[in-house]
Amino acid sequence: MQGKFVSNLILLIFLNLLVKPFYILGIDAEIQNRVGSEEYGFFFAMLNFSFLFNVLIDLGITNYNNRSISRNPEKLFDSYSGIVGLKLVLFILYILISSIIGMFLNFSDEHWKILFILFFNQLLVSLILYYRSNLGALQLFIRDSIISILDRLLLIVFFSLILWGNVSDQEVRIEWLIYGQTVAYFITLIAAWAVQPNKLRAKLPRFKIKFSKELIRKSIPYAVLIMLMMIYGRTDSVMLERMMHDKGYESGVYAQGYRLLDAGNMFAMLFAVLLLPMFSKMIKENEKVHQLVYSSTRLILVFSIPLAIVVAFYPHEILNLRYEVVSDVSADSFTYLMYSFTGICITYIYGTLLTANGSLKQLNIMALIGILVNILLNLILIPEYGAKGAAVATCVTQGLTALIQFGIAQYLFRFSVLDKLLLPVVVYAVLVFVLTIIINESVDTQPVIPLIIYSISLLLAWFTGNIRVRPFLNYVKNRNGT
Repeated sequence: MQGKFVSNLILLIFLNLLVKPFYILGIDAEIQNRVGSEEYGFFFAMLNFSFLFNVLIDLGITNYNNRSISRNPEKLFDSYSGIVGLKLVLFILYILISSIIGMFLNFSDEHWKILFILFFNQLLVSLILYYRSNLGALQLFIRDSIISILDRLLLIVFFSLILWGNVSDQEVRIEWLIYGQTVAYFITLIAAWAVQPNKLRAKLPRFKIKFSKELIRKSIPYAVLIMLMMIYGRTDSVMLERMMHDKGYESGVYAQGYRLLDAGNMFAMLFAVLLLPMFSKMIKENEKVHQLVYSSTRLILVFSIPLAIVVAFYPHEILNLRYEVVSDVSADSFTYLMYSFTGICITYIYGTLLTANGSLKQLNIMALIGILVNILLNLILIPEYGAKGAAVATCVTQGLTALIQFGIAQYLFRFSVLDKLLLPVVVYAVLVFVLTIIINESVDTQPVIPLIIYSISLLLAWFTGNIRVRPFLNYVKNRNGT
């Protein structure tokens, strides 16, 4: 199972490395450079607001479906049309609730002009994620990998022509990004439907009241968890835009660092995409998950720990590679956001394990604690420190919730923490930290230095045994029958 996980993870990472970094750092960042931090910050806040309640379109159905279908694949053909029909009805609920909250926050006509398009985009994304959950649950990972990058690939094509193809003499407007996302998501949705198993494509969406009530009853714990985690993960930029009264400037500054966090987050999320069906199947069949947990934890941390350390030493240098205007506030908020990335990575392993185990009550309590801590810290820190304060709130919240999830998993599964996890990772982190100090004091700062340190860190991960190639090679050998 470890070999299967690693081989599919390599495929996912390879495809995503080809596409998503270029979109985030090439297209999205260039759009912010063109339109300015205020206009982009306004869009960024509204985008995150549209995320806050998008769980209402799904109500945890996608996660429940992934876990359920991975255990009983035959259920997919009975539930498909009812799930799609239910999602279309839930979209209406999502618009109503989001609109009510938006009116309470006193959004202007300018806000609403883009919000309703963003709301529709959330429906498209929700349907894409449902179709992907079917592919993941059936372990059709190649199809899922292609769908996972298609929307970003389309956006790269669209905006490469707009930004550098001289197809228009008009200045770039943020609305173009929103419309481009709509078109890309729609095409991706059609493609995701087209690669579903043949029996599904002939089925039409149907709203079945009895089926919907039963499905919501089973999936609602997942919905509560997703909504709570979305709130403590996405409120920062909305609170910045509402509390600072600077036309979105601090939110735009925050977005500079958050964009790079989001790039890392996309790769970390791939672990959860692969691990959820694997953990679910293993737990159902009473297989030990310990070795898969150990290997996936070490693997994700050897990528996240050096990233946090390098950013702590070279925040300005890294941001200057992409942005025309970088302030001390940008660098400080970026540093704290990347500290939080390690906590997010731990969540993708242990939160996924607990979800597969059905430990939703414990996870929901954890997420509620995360909301209370995050909102309280934002209320205290944003008025005084702006974007930096929001980043500190994120760092503390993600670290705390990661520790809680790790503690719950340790209590339930009794992992060998010291020798299997803690010792190898701590030794690795100390080596990377010492390496960074030595290079920082010995070599003049150059833009390429952070990349060199990170590359050497990955070699250290291999030498310390945190990256293991043997399980992957054994899996490939067994598949080939040799």
